[in-house]
Amino acid sequence: MKRLQAGFGALDDAAVAEAAFAGPGAPCPENPRVQRAAGRLPGGLAQAAEAERREARADWGALRAATPFWR
Repeated sequence: MKRLQAGFGALDDAAVAEAAFAGPGAPCPENPRVQRAAGRLPGGLAQAAEAERREARADWGALRAATPFWR
């Protein structure tokens, strides 16, 4: 569960960064240099989240296949 939660956290971080730095209200929308720099954070988080997504899918499958401890 701990690894699965960490994976979900990484995916959430990537989504929040994308919304904050690429959506409406992004910092300094008129300055391409700031936008380029701000785009690196969501890009890096998205790349890391892709690896987390694969691991989270495997962890989710293992969790679904596990026998409940109370049985």
